[in-house]
Amino acid sequence: MAIFNFISGELRNKIGGMVGAKWKGKNYLRAYVKPKDAKTPDQQEVRASFKILNQLGSRINETVLKPYQAKPVANKSPANVFVKLNTPFMAAKSVNLLDIKIFNGALPLGAAAVGAAAAADNKVTVTVTPATYGIAKDTDTLIAIAYNQTKDTCNTATAQRGSGSAVPIDIEIPTAAGDVFYVWVTAAQPKVANGPTLAFTGTVGA
Repeated sequence: MAIFNFISGELRNKIGGMVGAKWKGKNYLRAYVKPKDAKTPDQQEVRASFKILNQLGSRINETVLKPYQAKPVANKSPANVFVKLNTPFMAAKSVNLLDIKIFNGALPLGAAAVGAAAAADNKVTVTVTPATYGIAKDTDTLIAIAYNQTKDTCNTATAQRGSGSAVPIDIEIPTAAGDVFYVWVTAAQPKVANGPTLAFTGTVGA
């Protein structure tokens, strides 16, 4: 049975072959479509990818996405932009965390390498040899995100680009021998541009 709220003007539920719905504050009617099997393998894979993406996005939202998204996008929060950027990841048939992008902009980033992680160190170190051409500036922020998949823990760290010398970035994160970890590296220049994303994976040594 359809329900119309005369105070709010909201229309809900089914009316014959139509359904009342709301989008961006506006009420509208759409054709009712009977839901199909929502538990097919493909749908379950998409849900699993979406869950991983949402969890990562919520963990880095305050430390990375909000402060370092260079240019706002109309009607989209930094978290929404992050999810949209990773639509191909969610549509993939297999979940590969190396496919996740934090940002994907034109700001030159450079090269990066992840050092061996030892159990006793409780950190992962990524060394960035930053690019110094184009719009790159010494004051750009290099951003590193580490995710310990085994322990399901995540942390971030940043450093200034500098003048071109290799920049080590230590990301503090609990580690134990055999843990599988992932690292994403990107860059940001306030109100100008973000960099691409470099991704790495490894296993913690004894």
